[in-house]
Amino acid sequence: MKKVLKFLPLLMVSLFFSCSKEEIKFIDLSETVAKDPRFSKFNQLLVSNGLTDVLKSETLTVLAPTNEALANVDLANFSKADVLNLLRTHLITTDVETQPFLAGGVKTLGSDVYLSRTWGGDLFINGTTKVIKPALAANNGSIYAVLQIVVPPLENVLNLTKKDSNLSEFYSLVSAADPSVSEALSVASKQGITIFAPVNTAFEAYYKTMPKSVLTDASNKKTLTNLLTNHVVSNRVFTTDFATNIGAFSTINTTGKITFGFSNDGYQVMGNNGKAKLIKSDFLSTNAVLHTVDKVLAP
Repeated sequence: MKKVLKFLPLLMVSLFFSCSKEEIKFIDLSETVAKDPRFSKFNQLLVSNGLTDVLKSETLTVLAPTNEALANVDLANFSKADVLNLLRTHLITTDVETQPFLAGGVKTLGSDVYLSRTWGGDLFINGTTKVIKPALAANNGSIYAVLQIVVPPLENVLNLTKKDSNLSEFYSLVSAADPSVSEALSVASKQGITIFAPVNTAFEAYYKTMPKSVLTDASNKKTLTNLLTNHVVSNRVFTTDFATNIGAFSTINTTGKITFGFSNDGYQVMGNNGKAKLIKSDFLSTNAVLHTVDKVLAP
């Protein structure tokens, strides 16, 4: 009996470490997704599109849409190539959990996504898709549940303004301005831009101080160009970035400044001539982020 008691502490230590090892033994991303019933539809798509081996072999952050998120999307409207790119866009090529300050443009196996980190510690993809914490851990990365799918943009921001009936004045003025304006709104760049486009009612109010016929006169092309570019800042800025982008930012015409903020009425931007309230926000295009505002921000 004494011999048994003598070896009992060693036995308990041995059992403790063997249990601890079992608790921290992670499986790969593919198996982790497959075992979670919330992601059964997403897993089926990964399998049918040949992506399970990627989740076994590469270090990734998986943005896993829940079954409810996928139920809101009719994938029958997507080509096979588009479905594959859609799925690959949910696979970030690094483990976000190991990079607590990672933000901005992030590479995926498909189209790039943009990561915002709020002061409260929330993570958003492309300004609107909130990731659900805590992340699930695997031996080759992490998995975040998302409640909506991340759809890659297909059009540049100039086309978005053209299609929005509330931005018809803005679009018509872009056409009348220096060609560099339409070029800036249609050409893709790595850093991208952010546009605060005044809606039609905002321009109607502005025309009371400067009639449209005067603003669009050939002799005033520089004035018009400066006015429009005063609504554009470099880099993609979502409303979820506002709190962490402190201070005034130069517009691309270099003479104006825009400050991001929010109040009880919602998100707003401050220009040289006062503040404008955001009406719609966080439209991601291939080359820009588009917000619409209720006031023209004069240089």
